[in-house]
Amino acid sequence: ARLSAAENFISLRRDRNRVEANRDAAPEGAGAVVRAGNHLTRLSMEPFDGDLTNYDEWQTNTKSLLRGISDESIKVRRIKDCLTGRAKLYVGNTGAHLMTESSLWSHLDYRYKDKWAGNLELANQILALLRNPLTSIGDLVEFHDKFRNLDLMAEQKNYSREFFATTLFLAALPDTIRSDIVKAVTVDYPDKHLFSVVRFRKTYP
Repeated sequence: ARLSAAENFISLRRDRNRVEANRDAAPEGAGAVVRAGNHLTRLSMEPFDGDLTNYDEWQTNTKSLLRGISDESIKVRRIKDCLTGRAKLYVGNTGAHLMTESSLWSHLDYRYKDKWAGNLELANQILALLRNPLTSIGDLVEFHDKFRNLDLMAEQKNYSREFFATTLFLAALPDTIRSDIVKAVTVDYPDKHLFSVVRFRKTYP
């Protein structure tokens, strides 16, 4: 019986050592095994592809999962592992200096919590809906549901209707005209609150 217990103990130690040795080679993203203090934690982390409508929920869930991890470099790596698509490109282009969790979150917040960026993202999603042909009652119902969801999202983020309408209008303009207008406004109003300060006559009298 003693031999059996000893063998079991050795087997458990080997398994534990194997997990610890391989934790850094674990697949990136969801399900990766990391060390949090003296404990092994399996993180079931959701990916984030740059969809602004999902950012707040994703950020809250990710921060909650990372709360027990003391190693700053692991936190930063796990956040970056979750990023896909546009979000990965955004961080990848300027991410060499983002070495702390707080600096990485600040960088993401600037893009995905900024009201101007948020409105433009929502406006672009509405414009994409407008390009879809409505050839049946089903198409119309689907269009209504998607539009309503975007409208509710704008409401939840406390975007004013004037702000949202202005951004939608700007998003519909040709790129060169919109770029000139935005530059003219943001030079004088760097806070980017366009809904109350847009003056089109500055550029196109």
